[in-house]
Amino acid sequence: MKELKKLYEERARLVTQMKALNTKEDGKFSEEESRKFDEMNKDFDTLSARIRNLEKVEQFEKDEAEAEARNQAPSKEEAKTKEEAIFQRWLADGPNGISHEERNFMEARAQSQGTTTAGGYLVPTGFSYELEKTLADYNAVMQVATIYPTPDTQDIEWPTIDDTSNTGSLEGEGDALATTDLTFAQVVLYAYIISSDIVKTSRKLLLSTAFNFGAMVNDLLGERIGRKSNALLTTGTGSSQPQGIVTGAGSGATAASASAIVMNDLISLQYSVDSAYRRMPNCGWMFNDNTAAALRKLAIGAGDARGLWEPSFIQGQPDKLLGKPITINPDMADIGASAKSIIFGDFNKYVVRNVNGVFFQRLEELYAANGQVGFLGLKYLDGKVLNSAAIKALAHPAS
Repeated sequence: MKELKKLYEERARLVTQMKALNTKEDGKFSEEESRKFDEMNKDFDTLSARIRNLEKVEQFEKDEAEAEARNQAPSKEEAKTKEEAIFQRWLADGPNGISHEERNFMEARAQSQGTTTAGGYLVPTGFSYELEKTLADYNAVMQVATIYPTPDTQDIEWPTIDDTSNTGSLEGEGDALATTDLTFAQVVLYAYIISSDIVKTSRKLLLSTAFNFGAMVNDLLGERIGRKSNALLTTGTGSSQPQGIVTGAGSGATAASASAIVMNDLISLQYSVDSAYRRMPNCGWMFNDNTAAALRKLAIGAGDARGLWEPSFIQGQPDKLLGKPITINPDMADIGASAKSIIFGDFNKYVVRNVNGVFFQRLEELYAANGQVGFLGLKYLDGKVLNSAAIKALAHPAS
């Protein structure tokens, strides 16, 4: 406020004049000086009062402006609802169903994630949360691995080290202290594209108000991407695709048979993993349903008919085998020649790089002649075993 600034300057000049007048060592004023000082003091009080009043007015106007801005700005919940409404209209009506400003908003969100596929948008947070839940339901590896979420698709360099073979030393007083160099390795986590493949639906179904197409999208895309990503995170080669947890696992034990598993195979595999990793809370077994069926029939033996399998009677708690939890993974190999049918270890040592969100494309013109619209979901992720000593595989002989 210009007037307030002017008053500040005027009062400052007055204070300077009052200080200049009050320079006598004995502090005594002449009659004229005393009268002049009293006038300046009154002027100072008057200016100060005017300044206080204007400061109150200025603060009031500032508060009013902030209150108005708060009232006009949408809350997080309102913004979320608006975002999902835009997405729903785009699902049903395509680009013509949303305004130019709304298109710019959705495109900006996609670009912020480093996803630049033309004609597509990032799934809103609410949709994405439900979709990610569905994806996880169909992805056994992600249920037990370390998940590393990232906001974009930039490559990530991740240092690794296996120091289990090194120990400290006992030193005598005055002895030279032993030194051991740490040897770090490094893995790079990329952002590979996992596609749902194209889902086609009729335009008539999209326009139906009785049908929740958004829920169907979550189920279809979540299931498709979940199944495909689980397959890659299990047995991916690591070359231009994620490294699967089985692919990156160390060599633990060789089964006695190409077509069966016995208790000694399991014990050999379990104790091939260093005890430091066996003590970890996320240490466990992973195999498919067919292998599970075979293992449930195994007994302790030596006259003890009790099974090795320990069923859980608590909801949400997994069954156990030899005291360790079990994860069923449909993409693990069956028991068979040269197959790796079981892995065991600390699954926290397998990391999944998970780029936040799901990218979504609406393919209208491609199927317009058939009265259909295509939809495509894209998920960006990668997976790597950080330490092959922590996760070991049971391999069957060739014959």
